[in-house]
Formats: sequence, structure tokens, C-alpha cells
Amino acid sequence: MYNMNKLIFLFAISIVFLISCKEDTGDCADDLGTFTMLPSSISQVPYSSVSSVVFVDTFGTELHFTITKTEEFTVKGPIIDGPEYCYTTHQLSYLLRDDSLDIDLAVILMATPARFSPTEVYSPDILNITYHDPNPAVVSYGVFNKILNDGGAPVNFTPNMVFDSIVILDRTFLAVEQTHYTNPHNWLVFNSTEGIVAFEDDFGNRWRFERFE
Repeated sequence: MYNMNKLIFLFAISIVFLISCKEDTGDCADDLGTFTMLPSSISQVPYSSVSSVVFVDTFGTELHFTITKTEEFTVKGPIIDGPEYCYTTHQLSYLLRDDSLDIDLAVILMATPARFSPTEVYSPDILNITYHDPNPAVVSYGVFNKILNDGGAPVNFTPNMVFDSIVILDRTFLAVEQTHYTNPHNWLVFNSTEGIVAFEDDFGNRWRFERFE
């Protein structure tokens, strides 16, 4: 059984390359192939058929977020982990954008392969949500993550906190999850029905899901 720290490190390396690697496999000693997310992973995020989502605060003020979807298969590598290797990964992104307060919420699903040995390659499907607010600086913060499918990886993942039922601004939501961060920047909760159920902005104002449009 592999320890959690090693797996997190490998996944972190993979995520860095998901963002920054060039589409160049000329120097790769090994091509691991194409890693595609499972339909059951994709279906856990409910933004595929909607174009916008509305959140409200305690006064009934509405924020209207447009949703922009991007899906791609991208060649990544070379990754240096013993012999250099490359792979093609599947990534699905939903950018939730509100112009009135200039807030972006990026919801990113990805197949994230990690190789434990030349014959052991696992590809969990991972969900990451980042919060971006340009005030006071252009910075994005990780506010939620979830293993949508563990890909058979031989490790015990630390689960999110799960609330069977929770009331937020006078509305009840079911099966809500929250990632435990040692030093959280912005509070956010999520489920597979409403997606982002509620979040706090940089001024401490709480916004909760109202409806899809």
C-alpha cells in the first residue's frame, strides 16, 4: 500500500504539468497513452446543460454567473519520474463568471494519471474549484477538491466533510461536501445537484445557490 503523501505529491506534479507542459513528446522515453474521465465522474458536476447560475445573499441580492464550458484532450510531458514519460489527458472546465463583483469560479475536472512503477499507472478523476477575485490582487485560491473516481489507486484518500442536510440562508440542501483546509481562504460547499451550493466572497459575504438559467 502506497502512502498518502507520495500519491498527493505525484498528483500535484501531474496537475502542474496539466497546466504548464508543452505539447511536445519528442523527448519522452515512454508514452502512457490517453486517459479519459468516466461518464460517472463527469455527471457529478451539473453544469453541462446550463448556461448560467444565480446566487443570492441574505438580502436577496442576486449574482448572475455565466458558465463557459471548455473540453480538451491535451498531450502532456515529458514528466521526470525515473524515465521521462508523456500522456494525453482529458480535461473539462466550467468557468463561472460574475461581472458585477468581478468574481470567477473555475470548476475543473481532469483525469490525473500517476505512475507508481513501469507497470502501475493509475488515473483518478479529480475535481478542483478555484476562486478568483482581483481585489486586492489577481490571485486564485483553491477552495474545493474531490476525488470523483479513484481509478483503482492503492491508497486511502482523505474524504471531504459531508453534511446529509444543511440549511444555508433559509434553504435546505442535501448531500453537501466541504473540503477541509488547514488554512482556508474562502469557504465553499458543493454537491452533485446544485454544483456550488454556497460560497463566501473576499469581503465575507455569503452567497447561496438560487437557480439555474
